[in-house]
Amino acid sequence: MENPQALIRDGVSINDEVSRAAASGVETIRFPIYWSEIQPYATMESVPTAIASQYTPAPDGGAPFKWGPLDTFVLAAASKKILLIPTLMGAPSWAADRNYPTGRGDNPLTMPIPASFDRFAKFAADVSGRYGSKGSLWADNPQVKAVPITTWQIWNEPNFSYYWPQHVGETQQVTVMVGTKPTQKTLPNLYFAPTYVDLLRKSRAALRAADSKAKVMLASMANGDRKTRLPETSSWVDLTYVYRAGGRGSFDVVAANLFTGLPKNLVTYLGWYRAAMKAGGDSKLPVTVTEISWSGSAGQIPLVNQDGSPNKMASLIVSPSTQAKNLTAAFTAFVGARSKSLITGTFWHTWATPYSDTSDIWDWTGLVKQSGPTITPLPLLTAYKTYAFKVEGACKRKVLATDCLKK
Repeated sequence: MENPQALIRDGVSINDEVSRAAASGVETIRFPIYWSEIQPYATMESVPTAIASQYTPAPDGGAPFKWGPLDTFVLAAASKKILLIPTLMGAPSWAADRNYPTGRGDNPLTMPIPASFDRFAKFAADVSGRYGSKGSLWADNPQVKAVPITTWQIWNEPNFSYYWPQHVGETQQVTVMVGTKPTQKTLPNLYFAPTYVDLLRKSRAALRAADSKAKVMLASMANGDRKTRLPETSSWVDLTYVYRAGGRGSFDVVAANLFTGLPKNLVTYLGWYRAAMKAGGDSKLPVTVTEISWSGSAGQIPLVNQDGSPNKMASLIVSPSTQAKNLTAAFTAFVGARSKSLITGTFWHTWATPYSDTSDIWDWTGLVKQSGPTITPLPLLTAYKTYAFKVEGACKRKVLATDCLKK
């Protein structure tokens, strides 16, 4: 689900959508938690008086929390026994690294990164303190049976220059394990990996201190965009940079965003991930496929750009009927490979998109169509539901996410 808080702001009934998801076979929802949405103000005193009631003061007097919309979503999911995997990312302006501005220009970031990784780690622990195994949300709402969040993903696609600084050509100091001993090494051309691994390592330590049941999911990688890279390199190669930067031991689950024109390629790509994991000493860790998708925008988005060059996303642009067929084929492939490849879950990207008036292929990928507060289920959702029920066990009606599971 792209951003449940945005759906709430648009007037969508999040309870209705969570119920629809559970009734369609959804068991887990992956969604973003943007630090900038939870703590947009550095102090309680800086919060405008008109909205101060929406914020909870921090015990240490620091940045207050705006839990309301997120609370609403987490409680709705818990009421349907849907598990949640949040992706923690972004930084509010007061905590952003000003060395890497967002906006337009050479290699701009579209999302601010934190100036202090320790501060981001504290934010992660604070969110766990609200929604984790010992979360205050559950104590505050005893009428809802707790479904704690215990898996936390740290960032998304940091191998993309617009999500994380790439440090092209820099030589960086990293901490790697030599046997059981942490050792400092200076290595060149690791791009995003050393700084991201530092964030990952500190976040995992903070999350584990806040909740002993917490697990950390590595950021999902996707095909790299660095012009300095060889054309055959891809996200599984970027995973090797994480290992070379000393990332092993800083995550419990590997994540992959896999996009291809042909569903049959997906398991092959996953095999390349597993090869990189084996080389990094993590052959036994599970993998979660965090994003797959095709855009049902054929006839709406051209396959050739105005200058005559091919649309680089052309292979993902298909008809709605092919979109549904590819969804079924992809899930079938992953279910067939789940034991051998240790796949713990597969997520379609995404739940709700507008399907109109846009040239962005990702605006044509939702299982449902959103127009303001109005949600319209699509045939794509029917295809998802049909396959989910086939795998989870036949039943005519599903109310909770765990209903109809095969035992």
